[in-house]
Amino acid sequence: MVDQDMAEDLEELVDLIAGMEDIKSVLDDLTGYAAATMTSTTGEPIECAVTLHRRKRTATIGGSSSRAVVLDRIEQSLGDGPCIEALETGVPVLLDDVSSDPRWPEYRTALSAAGVASSLGVPMKLDNDAGAVLDFFAPVSGLFS
Repeated sequence: MVDQDMAEDLEELVDLIAGMEDIKSVLDDLTGYAAATMTSTTGEPIECAVTLHRRKRTATIGGSSSRAVVLDRIEQSLGDGPCIEALETGVPVLLDDVSSDPRWPEYRTALSAAGVASSLGVPMKLDNDAGAVLDFFAPVSGLFS
């Protein structure tokens, strides 16, 4: 049996996508919805961006804010980080604390300078040669599990 709140959330998401005219609008609204849901769940302001991978190309296409897009593009320009690892492995990748995690030192430095303390990449399989990752950014560590 589907929880009533979950059913209402799903209806809201379907309505959101049905009213969109182009993919960027869909992705901006999807990331806005994801960020708002995570913000409500954690009680902290969460930002979200989406990275698409298709035909050996990876690009940040949309975000809940222009800042989320910039944060995600930092990782794309460095070529290393949780989003890229999530794309490659197909499993969620958590950067729980930018001040103590030893992976991705350049990326962690950039996130820290931007006031981000943790990040989470959640992959989505689209088809044989395409995938996407929702990238979440939090101002405090320990919010994502």
